[in-house]
Amino acid sequence: MYTFYRPIQAQFDLSLTVGRGQIVCLPGGNTSGTSTTMQVIPGLIRPRSGTGTVDGRSLNGLSTPQISRPGPGAVPEARRLFGAMTVRGIMGAWAHILVTIGCHPPGL
Repeated sequence: MYTFYRPIQAQFDLSLTVGRGQIVCLPGGNTSGTSTTMQVIPGLIRPRSGTGTVDGRSLNGLSTPQISRPGPGAVPEARRLFGAMTVRGIMGAWAHILVTIGCHPPGL
């Protein structure tokens, strides 16, 4: 995917693969592209070209709720919403949410 903020290109050839049932952490500092990536995945920012897929189905043109339902989502730690929790605790909370909405990744 290629993502822009108006005329400024923010991502060049983004490619990310996550296997079924995997929970992935995407760490990175300022200007590393993590914020843009985490906004592209649920459709908050649309790439200028390229597409995201889940189980081989294109996410282009879908709303954020339609994209998030099969599993892609984010835990916005930069806002310190979970400051007192460990990474394990945050990931456990996310796994609980997935199970609650009916997404049962292997191992949960």
